[in-house]
Amino acid sequence: MLDKTQKEHHVFLSLKKLFVDELWSIHNIPVEFGFVDERPQGHDQFIVVLINEFIPSTVSSVTATIFMFSKHDGEQGQLSQLYDTVLSLFLSADEEHGFKRIPFYDADFIEFAKLIPYPNPCSAREKSYDGFYFRYFDVVFRWGGK
Repeated sequence: MLDKTQKEHHVFLSLKKLFVDELWSIHNIPVEFGFVDERPQGHDQFIVVLINEFIPSTVSSVTATIFMFSKHDGEQGQLSQLYDTVLSLFLSADEEHGFKRIPFYDADFIEFAKLIPYPNPCSAREKSYDGFYFRYFDVVFRWGGK
């Protein structure tokens, strides 16, 4: 039987809760998980999160690739603001070492540990086939496992 720190499902639930609670509920930015066939209707910006590279170990990790899309980005202002909003989920001047501690939940949404995010550099601005501008970056989350 797997320890709860080694269940990929718990990681997915915890990260989904983070992105939905912070980006959708507070900032009204739609968040999708996995690949998206259609753009969210009525929104000029949205986020797509791909969760991959799950490695259960004594120091476990998972990588989330975060794609940020904006319909309008004249001088890279909108994508820069969107990037700042997403990055603020992981960094804080008030935290020791500058990294926030992300709640790690079990299937009943009871917090049992913390995930530590390590964001990687962001890509250059690109344009999709349907005219949306986008950028992306990876965040590696690490936590103590068994």
